[in-house]
Amino acid sequence: VPLLMTVAPLVLLTGYSDLIRNVFLLPQYKDREYMIALAAGAGANFLINFALIPRMKSTGAVIGTLAAEFLVLAIQTAFVQREFRVIRYLRKTVVYCILGALILIPCRGIREITENLTARVILDVAAGGMLYSGCVFLYLRQFEKTVFATISSQMLRMIPCRTGRDGRKDDR
Repeated sequence: VPLLMTVAPLVLLTGYSDLIRNVFLLPQYKDREYMIALAAGAGANFLINFALIPRMKSTGAVIGTLAAEFLVLAIQTAFVQREFRVIRYLRKTVVYCILGALILIPCRGIREITENLTARVILDVAAGGMLYSGCVFLYLRQFEKTVFATISSQMLRMIPCRTGRDGRKDDR
């Protein structure tokens, strides 16, 4: 599990890297820039893995992968900095990362409650999901009122509404 937690930032790094690649680089025919970033990341990964895996085993591989993905993201960001204000989006992401980190609180406590792995996974997902959803709900309602209003209106549209024969709402 500690190794899995170490590799967790990869989700954010590859997510932003994919976003930049798919939304900015490739649609604007910047294949050359994409390939430069990709080659630099592959080279960095090879060199770091070559140096660290003999001593650190799988932890060395994780470090190499994280460093390579960070390098790819940094190079891609440099190529699109005029069109895409990455820092602005990163600031917004930080809040959700902090809220996501709160999930660790019930997960640590659940580990102490039961040793049954299946029960722990179910309880982790349920408790973590409810905590994260509740925190995001409160955050959006308090600080991102426009986003909250948009999400609320979309969710209300999904609720089936009974109507009578005349097309008006039926309050049965």
